[in-house]
Amino acid sequence: MTYQKLGEDIFIPVPDGKPLENATDLKFHYYLSSRVNGKLIDLDITSKIFEGDRMFIRKSCYRVRLGEIENCVKANIIDHMEKLGVSRSNIPKALLGKYSAGYTRPYSGNMA
Repeated sequence: MTYQKLGEDIFIPVPDGKPLENATDLKFHYYLSSRVNGKLIDLDITSKIFEGDRMFIRKSCYRVRLGEIENCVKANIIDHMEKLGVSRSNIPKALLGKYSAGYTRPYSGNMA
């Protein structure tokens, strides 16, 4: 499970410290946009994390194989939550299935 990260993440708002460190009632939503790039897919993910009346958005882009889209999306949302200070025990169980045990990793070889 390797995902090639394309570019830098864009955060709205830019997180100041760990704003969701003690959050327990989280909700999330995401939007996907994709482009075919030969045998690979360029995947744009916009993830939104909600806690009460607060919302945190992150835009990310990855190059993945077709069968890795779901795992990449889950790992991206988990990474977004953890960067905002959410502890692993407070991440929604829907994201913590057997297919999302890893985190996004830098591209490390031939994906062809």
